[in-house]
Order: sequence, then C-alpha cells, then structure tokens
Amino acid sequence: PGVFLVGVISVLSIVPSDYKVDSIENYVTITIRLDRACDPRATLRITHPMEYMKSANAAFQGAPVTTGVTFPRMKEIRQSQNVIEIIAIEETIPANEDMEISIIMSNPGISPTRMTNIWAFEASSMRTGSKVIQNVNYNVSGFKIFGEFARGAVSPTVLSPASENIIGVWFSVKSPLPLVDAANPNPNKPQGLPKAIRVWMPKGFTPNPAPRPPLYLPLFCSKDFSKTYN
Repeated sequence: PGVFLVGVISVLSIVPSDYKVDSIENYVTITIRLDRACDPRATLRITHPMEYMKSANAAFQGAPVTTGVTFPRMKEIRQSQNVIEIIAIEETIPANEDMEISIIMSNPGISPTRMTNIWAFEASSMRTGSKVIQNVNYNVSGFKIFGEFARGAVSPTVLSPASENIIGVWFSVKSPLPLVDAANPNPNKPQGLPKAIRVWMPKGFTPNPAPRPPLYLPLFCSKDFSKTYN
C-alpha cells in the first residue's frame, strides 16, 4: 500500500483564563485551523492532559464545551474524561477558517511535566460510511500554571555603594510545592524532585564569595529575567 496523506490542524493558541495552580474553574479557549475540510458527518476529537480534567467540585455555569461562530451550528458534543468529541451532523467543518473551542477545566496542584503536557487533535469524516482521518496534530504543547507569592521582601545590612553587603530575602507562597517524581507524578509519594527558588539580582551585584554546591547549584541563564514564562 502507498502513503496516506492527511492535512494538519494548526493550533494557533491555547489560552487559559487562569494560570494559578489548584484553580477549580479555568476557561480555556483554543483556536484552530484545518488544512482540509471535513464533510458531514464530521468529528473533531480533542485529547488534553489528564491533569486538567474538570473537578467534580466545579460549580460552573453553562455548557462545559462551547464553540465559536465559525464552527457548524448543528453539532453533538461528547466528553469522556480527557477526550472531547465535537460532531458536526449536517454541515462541513470548514478549512482555512479560524475556529474557537472553549473548555471548562480544573488546574492541578502543580504544572504537568513536558512529557505529559501534550494535547492531541484529530478531525475525521464519515461521508463514505467509514471513518477517514482528514487532519491531525498529535503533538501540541499545553500551557503552564504557576503558584503565587503571598509576600516577598529584600533587606540589606549596608546601604553604601561599593561595599560588601549581606542581603536577606524573605518570601511566602500561597500554595505548597509537593514532591513529584517525573517518571510517576504522584504527590503522595515521599520521593520526588527537589524544589528550589531562583532569584535574579540586579546587574552589577555579584555574590562574594561565589556560592558552591551542594547548598547552592549555580545555574547560569543565557538571557535576562523575563515575565514571559510560557
């Protein structure tokens, strides 16, 4: 048999309304574009990471999955755990059109690893009587979530320029950082990856003497501090 070619589902954005950990209600908006149109009966299948499954305690209002104005109006939506199927019954799922899908999700206590934070998209058609896959994208990186600092402070002992100084840094976080094993992410396991805090000093400030492991693991960054994490 020869090679079966399919189109690509371009995922333009995956934008959550809440980047905080342990958020029960997070409205995630996905914008996609298909290379090839899918004739009815057409199915768009979305698989998201298990960690973002909607919590049973989420008291949301409205449908858990909604679509934008460019998506076919006559549709059936099925949701089973982390798999969502949107079935266009009478209309074609168009190609080269930006389509929005909104999903209500719940954020876990810590951001999933890069290996597990993967979304998959698949568009197929049943026009011939059997399922024919028309467009796919099985490797889409998901969004990250973060905890918050409740309070932070920096206090020096010497205020004079060009002087040796001892600086104290205090901080308080709003959510705990559990020990999570990368191979088996189970917060209840005592083993896991060590946690650390990274502090950027203003340019011109240098530690004296230079810190050494194991209490400090130097990690030199190739760029300056940025508020853009994802």
